[in-house]
Formats: sequence, structure tokens, C-alpha cells
Amino acid sequence: MTSENEKKGGAMQTAQDRGAAKRPINFLFDIPIELTVEVGRRSMTMGELVEVMPGTVVELDRPAGDNLDIFANGKLVARGEAVLVGERYGIRVMEVVGEDPFKQTSEDNLIGD
Repeated sequence: MTSENEKKGGAMQTAQDRGAAKRPINFLFDIPIELTVEVGRRSMTMGELVEVMPGTVVELDRPAGDNLDIFANGKLVARGEAVLVGERYGIRVMEVVGEDPFKQTSEDNLIGD
């Protein structure tokens, strides 16, 4: 007996092969994303690290005034500047890295064919 997988030349079946209907991807909007803002980095030796104490200033690699990196689940997605929002820090997005992830056409809002 020949399986569907063998009929397709050993290739895995796609959603289209299984007759999947188009469905909205709006359910993806509820997936949690953790945003992280990186001010800068510094490499140091263990000897330098053990000398760090309260009041020590550690110089970072990023010049003052440069935009900060914004990561979504560890992936660089934007750059921006630090701002104060009441008593908390915030970030004003100044640049989106790569293609705008929210730019969609009506065809992009569907999964399957």
C-alpha cells in the first residue's frame, strides 16, 4: 500500500495538500513578547569584575546620544531613545530595523491557501 507521503515523492505534505482553509492570524497577536532595551556592553576580565563595588562607574561601548537597541524575544527589531514616563523609563522608537513587521496587505493576514 502506498502512503500519501510516498505519492508525493517523499516530501512532507503542506497545509495546502491537506486542504487547509484560509484562516485569520489574529490569534498570533495574543502571544507574549518580551521587550529588552540594551544601553551598551562592556567586556572585562574576572579580575576587573571582582574590583567592581558600589559607586564604580563602568564605561560602556555605546557613545552617549546614540539610539538604544530594542530586542523582541532576543531579536533586534528597533532602535530608540530613552525617555521618562512619570517615574519610569520608557523608550521612544526612532527606527524599525528591517521590514516593518506590521505592514500588511489583506492577503498577508491569512494562513494557508
